[in-house]
Amino acid sequence: MKNKDILPNYFLCIIFILLLIIPNAILLMNFNNGILPEFNSQNNNLIKEFKDYYSSNYGLKTPLANRYLNFKSDVLKETPLINRVVKGKNDWYFLGNYYNNTISDAYGNLSFEDGMLQKITNKIDSINRFLTNNNISFYVVIAPNKNSIYKENLPYKFKQKETRLQVLKSHLKQTIGFNLIDLTSTLTNKKNTHDIYIKSDTHWNDLGAYYGYEELMNEINKDYNIDLVSLDNYKLEREIGDQFELTRMINENMNDTKITLNKITPTKATAIKPPPNIHRHYINLEKDLKLILHRDSFANTLAQFLNESFGESYYLKGYNLNIELIKEFKPDIIIFEIVERNLENLAK
Repeated sequence: MKNKDILPNYFLCIIFILLLIIPNAILLMNFNNGILPEFNSQNNNLIKEFKDYYSSNYGLKTPLANRYLNFKSDVLKETPLINRVVKGKNDWYFLGNYYNNTISDAYGNLSFEDGMLQKITNKIDSINRFLTNNNISFYVVIAPNKNSIYKENLPYKFKQKETRLQVLKSHLKQTIGFNLIDLTSTLTNKKNTHDIYIKSDTHWNDLGAYYGYEELMNEINKDYNIDLVSLDNYKLEREIGDQFELTRMINENMNDTKITLNKITPTKATAIKPPPNIHRHYINLEKDLKLILHRDSFANTLAQFLNESFGESYYLKGYNLNIELIKEFKPDIIIFEIVERNLENLAK
């Protein structure tokens, strides 16, 4: 092979090597100077710190990704990462199909995987039988996807079919006589006065959580007589932010409002340091009944209201019973709270 044929290959190799070295050299210099926000000068473990820093920023990943997201949003006027986040009408943002096919499920175009419906049914039936035999009441409450409550703001419209939640609710009722507490109708009816979900987040706001609490307690009070904290005990306020969960995912700034409820008089519920593997623990000396709530992130705002109705409450992540806690604590009620898009977690 002639030298003139080899020379271009050398240049290509050198360019390729430089493309690998230069971004990492810049990254190392920035790390050494501590000029990027990911650098944590308080961390004494330099090797671990650099490993964490590098994995988050190698190849200038963060600035390049942000430039791409900004170009899609600002120049092309498109929603970046549309499979993850969907921009709907009236500045409403929604999870895309990347997250458990939430768009498809909103219109009933999603089915349970083979055997999943029966797995969930068997687990709920087993738990219900066990708790009933131990004089403990068991409830399962579903926090609806925002896609289900504000469907009119989705950018698509399809023929409505039966959703997975509706299928599960009907199946549990028909096969084992178990009533799932579905908050969809209640929240749909309540959304006309105020927003009850955050426009640029996946979660309900405090007001949506309160309406969910109210409906949940109404269902529980078919078996009990538990006092509900009144909405009149709270002052409705608005918190302004330029990024919540969904807009943060696509690096988009948007002034959004989050409704919060602040109790007018101090709460009687006191946070107690929880035992290992327990998420939260509260005691309210003015109430009697004991609660264990298995929960996800929707209970972060729900808990403040439940604490006003129960004498002692434990909050756990995941949906497996903690038998040792049950034997020691002797709860009156156990609740599984789960968001609609994660229904399969009931079988895990």
